[in-house]
Amino acid sequence: MAQASNQVVVYIKAQSGDGTGATITQSDLAFRATECTFTQAGEGLIERADTANPFGLPAPPVQGSRRWGIAITASVQPFGDYTNANSNPASPLLKACAALSAVTYDTAAAIALQFPADLQTDVTPCTIEMHEIGGDRYRAIDCVGTVQLVMDAAGRLMGWTFDMQGRWQDPIASTFTSAATTYGNAAADPLPLTFCGATL
Repeated sequence: MAQASNQVVVYIKAQSGDGTGATITQSDLAFRATECTFTQAGEGLIERADTANPFGLPAPPVQGSRRWGIAITASVQPFGDYTNANSNPASPLLKACAALSAVTYDTAAAIALQFPADLQTDVTPCTIEMHEIGGDRYRAIDCVGTVQLVMDAAGRLMGWTFDMQGRWQDPIASTFTSAATTYGNAAADPLPLTFCGATL
């Protein structure tokens, strides 16, 4: 259910803990995603045709476990401070991927990702919402996942992709009325970046 960017607004917000989704309003910073897709994952509807009820009829299907799989693609934006969620909407998404103990984007167009030592304590779950203007709102809480930097054969960074998993929330009608929003302090276009190496 990916949509055109002028019809959809994506919001990501850090949670205070597991099980409690963050409150998101239209005045919050939006994440500049080029594509965002919510896909149902889990068991879904479980058929029980081989199980009889007391009347000898097949037992009705039941709803199994459900969760959201969220795929997000975005350009690498020139934020001055990737750790500041108040000015950078990418910050809570990177923290949910355990990829943000310290990240900077300096005037030389260099970005450094530092992964924390303890993945159990340094991952902060986030809430992700996708609003279709005039359509539905898709929401997942307790989201965690992985991030990949994407580059071409010449080593130029083309962007990053996020593969997230989150707790199921039923889609409802979106109350957001406009796709015009604020994306933080990044410039409108990403700066050209070149992959220089990695330290493990």
